[in-house]
Amino acid sequence: MKKLRTILFAITCTLCTLVIALTTLLPVTATDDAFDLGKNLYSTNYIFLDADTGQVLSAKKQDEQISIASLTKMMTVLLAIENSSSLNQTVTITSEMIDGLYEEQASVAGYVNGDTATVLDLCYAAAIPSAADAANALAIQIGGSFENFYQMMNDKATQLGMDHTVFKSAHGLDREGQYSTVEDVSKLLRYALQNPTFKEIFSTKEHTTQATTFYPFGIPLASTIWAYADTYGYNLANLSGGKTGYTLQAGRCIAYWATVNDMNIIAVTAGASTNVEQYSNLSDAQTALTSLASWHKKTILKKNDVVSTIEYKSFMHTANIDVKMDKDITLDLPADVECTYEVDLPKKFSAELYDQNIQATISFTADNKTIYTKTISITLPQEKNIFGRIILHLQNFIKG
Repeated sequence: MKKLRTILFAITCTLCTLVIALTTLLPVTATDDAFDLGKNLYSTNYIFLDADTGQVLSAKKQDEQISIASLTKMMTVLLAIENSSSLNQTVTITSEMIDGLYEEQASVAGYVNGDTATVLDLCYAAAIPSAADAANALAIQIGGSFENFYQMMNDKATQLGMDHTVFKSAHGLDREGQYSTVEDVSKLLRYALQNPTFKEIFSTKEHTTQATTFYPFGIPLASTIWAYADTYGYNLANLSGGKTGYTLQAGRCIAYWATVNDMNIIAVTAGASTNVEQYSNLSDAQTALTSLASWHKKTILKKNDVVSTIEYKSFMHTANIDVKMDKDITLDLPADVECTYEVDLPKKFSAELYDQNIQATISFTADNKTIYTKTISITLPQEKNIFGRIILHLQNFIKG
């Protein structure tokens, strides 16, 4: 009997040891971040934002300097649109525009030396099949030289607040010292979408150019987004338009805009590996759009809602002044996530000799993080009582 108890005790100890070991080895599942749209993406860098409000929905390594490959062509086409006297202007293709592209295995439309093309056709060719020959042709046509055009690109980047971007090509092939960030690209796309021509070009699935030497019926152009999405079965029904990119250094990239549940979304993802899926950027777009289907817009505050009340003391009396919203605040939120807000504003003010322009910062919080901030201004009137003003003058005089 004693021997049996010894055996049972040994077995129990062994089982306890196994349980402890297994418990130690089992992964600990952290609480899911409701705002993390990138948890199932191949991309290493991404940003998702609301095009209307600028609210950043989810981001990772958004300010890391990286190669953005052919997303560069969005800047090229934008500058062509903004700086052309006519998009129907004819451009003659020269050897300078196409030299070296085949050696670099760049994507091209197929223009040859001596071909003619309209600026508009070149824009479509650079945007839809990501043609480097078309991008170079636009650079020479608009800038007069490559270097001048690169300067135009960088000047525009500075204007748009793309503070971590340097362009050294019109097509986006990897160049030393050329870089951007997904956040900067989102700034570019958000601005460019205000241009209806840009929006039309980058949302086009197919286009045929005017006749060329080797294409008497025009060059047929197909979008690198929808052509591959249709071929490989990616569901991008909500995606409205965009631009893909790929180099060995950049990985698979995509910048796009989409409408999901009345939310106008801008997304930029980059650095996606092709080890598992060849078109991992399109897979990421499908994954993100599927996740966004459970999100919704919610009005947190309405115009004229009182968000704070301050005590305003003048010489003769003290009054309570309501701080009101100047417009509705509508934010994009995941399902079942509530949003609260806090107002950063002192509760008491005293009248001065001049009107006081007071700014209040409202921070909106959801899922234990600040998701949006809004600044509102109110003007507090100056002291109007003559005796009150005399006292204030004397106080200022004494203070020096």
